[in-house]
Amino acid sequence: MSDVIRVLVIEDSLTVRKRICEVIEDSPGFELVANSGTATTLAAVDLGLRELDPERIRGHRVGRATVDRIYHALACLPAARRLDVPGVARGREDLIIAGLALLRATMDLVGVDGVRISTGGLLEGLLADRARAAGWEE
Repeated sequence: MSDVIRVLVIEDSLTVRKRICEVIEDSPGFELVANSGTATTLAAVDLGLRELDPERIRGHRVGRATVDRIYHALACLPAARRLDVPGVARGREDLIIAGLALLRATMDLVGVDGVRISTGGLLEGLLADRARAAGWEE
């Protein structure tokens, strides 16, 4: 990567970080919600699930200490051995460490001590947000 591109990436990252912090400061009661593969795998491991159970995963909250414990435990294992851990599904064994590292960095950035897991997608979250803004109750 050239030095010019590297500087642009760093400057853009700082702009994004600043904007995220501004939004959070203006959002009392902010809660980090994560969805998709890393998040649902994290919840499944925390819950010790041998099979995916969206009903148990939906809304599950994982504290920072647990995120860190699971990250370190899985990082110590070769990818193939991660499949022996309840909650780690085939296809996630290679990706979970990078995903958890990104989640931990995000938690540091926004200053939260836990994450709520959603089994819904981004579109569902946007629709729920719009519905709340329009005064609809859940």
